[in-house]
Parts: sequence; C-alpha cells; structure tokens
Amino acid sequence: MDKVVFLADKIQWDQPSTSPLRDAILLCLDKSLDAAALCYLNYLWERRNDLAVIHPWMQEARNELLAMDKENSSGLTGLKKGLSD
Repeated sequence: MDKVVFLADKIQWDQPSTSPLRDAILLCLDKSLDAAALCYLNYLWERRNDLAVIHPWMQEARNELLAMDKENSSGLTGLKKGLSD
C-alpha cells in the first residue's frame, strides 16, 4: 500500500502543472510498482548534485530496489525511457 500512495503522489500532485515524471512513471507502472518507484528514485539520483539534501531513506530505498532488480534480473533499471526527455 505504501508504494501505491507514494506513486499516486508522484503522478497526481497538488501543483497547477502536470508532474514532469508522470508519463515515465506510468510507463514503468506497466512493469510493476517497484519499477515505477525505481523510475522516480533514479530520476532524483541522477539530479542529486542539484538537490539541497539527499534523504538517507531515499538512497536506501533505491539501493534496495536495485539489489532486488539484480537478484531477480527483472530489468527494472532498464526502464529509463522518458526520464531524459
């Protein structure tokens, strides 16, 4: 349930504009909740030098999803289409 709420917040937010990652997250959701969460966390990680703070839980969650991906060979890390657009 936590992942559903987390991703819902990233897809539909309280700003007047559309989330810049909405389409990429929806694409990743076709694979799994984990893939969509990793999609968002990878986006943040790629921009970590521009962020004021990297929360240790964010880094821990990303590392956990990356480890799961490596163990399962599910290809979560390959779902980066749309992130660089």
